[in-house]
Amino acid sequence: MITAYGYIINMTNYLPYFFRSNPAEVDSGKSINFFYAPNVGNSNKKAFYTGSENETISFQLTIVEPDGNTDLGVLNDVNYFKALREPSPTWSNILDINGSYPPAKILFGYGTGNFIPSIFIIEDIQIKTMNFLQNNLTGSLGIPRKAVIDISLSLDEDNIFNKANKYAMKVAALVASGQSLLRSSNV
Repeated sequence: MITAYGYIINMTNYLPYFFRSNPAEVDSGKSINFFYAPNVGNSNKKAFYTGSENETISFQLTIVEPDGNTDLGVLNDVNYFKALREPSPTWSNILDINGSYPPAKILFGYGTGNFIPSIFIIEDIQIKTMNFLQNNLTGSLGIPRKAVIDISLSLDEDNIFNKANKYAMKVAALVASGQSLLRSSNV
């Protein structure tokens, strides 16, 4: 059996991070906005589509130190995700003296329901560390053996990967519709 792990690639420095274990679930949402106009002389209102927000996803990673790991526990893993919380300069804006860098973006490839990995903007990363190493040196430094990381992402809907996924999803919707029609005729 082949085990596939999810991954994140930081789009600023292209450093990858492969999950030690995949998230148990990935939550997804997308707000759709409508304007309701009054219908003169009628009780129902007419709805007009005014746009939508970016799709958002959230998930939780649990990182546990494997047996025989170094004295650093999961500290390196935690520091990878801490770095994602702070936007950093790219080559195009490294000389920006105000430090107004764009938000961190990642290529994310797990549980999104997309055929192609997509580019996401980091919305929020919460890190909880626990189970600290208890030997003489690392016990005093507070080196964690376990971390739970809650991640919220917003889809970069202008990215070429997302546009390709939209076409692939339209084809998948047609296939699903055809399959459901076949199932209903076999009943």
